[in-house]
Amino acid sequence: MAAAGLTLDLAGIISTVLEAIFYGFSLFMFGVTLYILNQNSRQLDRQVNYRMLAVSWALLSCSTAHMIIDIIRICNGFIYKGPNFPGGPVAWFSIPSETTFIAKNIVYLFQTLIGDGVLIYRCYVVWQSWLIVAFPIVMWLWIGIVSAIAIHSSATVPAGAGTVFLTRVGQWITAFYSSTLATNLIVTILLGYKIWMTNRRTSRTRQGSLLPVVRVIADAGITYSVTLTAALACFVQKSNGQYIVLDIITPIISITFYMVIIRVGLSAQHRS
Repeated sequence: MAAAGLTLDLAGIISTVLEAIFYGFSLFMFGVTLYILNQNSRQLDRQVNYRMLAVSWALLSCSTAHMIIDIIRICNGFIYKGPNFPGGPVAWFSIPSETTFIAKNIVYLFQTLIGDGVLIYRCYVVWQSWLIVAFPIVMWLWIGIVSAIAIHSSATVPAGAGTVFLTRVGQWITAFYSSTLATNLIVTILLGYKIWMTNRRTSRTRQGSLLPVVRVIADAGITYSVTLTAALACFVQKSNGQYIVLDIITPIISITFYMVIIRVGLSAQHRS
């Protein structure tokens, strides 16, 4: 059952508008991220962090692809295909196997794997222990498997068989949201705890505090976790609001990544 008053066509319009706003903000933050990476390499007399640079471009590519697909989807739903489809745009938007719906979810899968993978990598760099990140890595692989099954299940749903809430796709989507939320929370806590403990041990022998870094990581983790929780809650309640949250998650993944680089980078520039 859809959320009261929120039909699929209306959800499509709202989600695309909100995604465009968040995408524009992420585009601005991407530019600032490139500037910070370049400036830090000059001021600290070291090479540009090409790993973070590559991830930045990858996340931007995913966000851009997702935005383009959603624009195409809106045009198809309201202009080219939806009006001529039995049941109109609302029925057309409800098809789980529709090409643009599958494509946008594939992009979202890659964006999630990149974002979670970077978070796990940061955790390994801080802890320097494969044992600590072993479980998050297993969870990361599980997220890839579950989401691939969900996408395949969605692609094979016949037209008219029901929405993602009423088909077998739903159980895999719930598993995906739950798994990525749990992974994000676990790794964020591990990161914050390690940096906090390091700060306690070295606070008397070093200048400055690492607590601002903890706050940056916590802010990014909380932002992403709240969005995932909202998506999971909407999906469990069979609310069409989940389509809105789903579309803004993609730029939010990019924003949280850029936010960490920008704030930590500005802090490094200030100390130097």
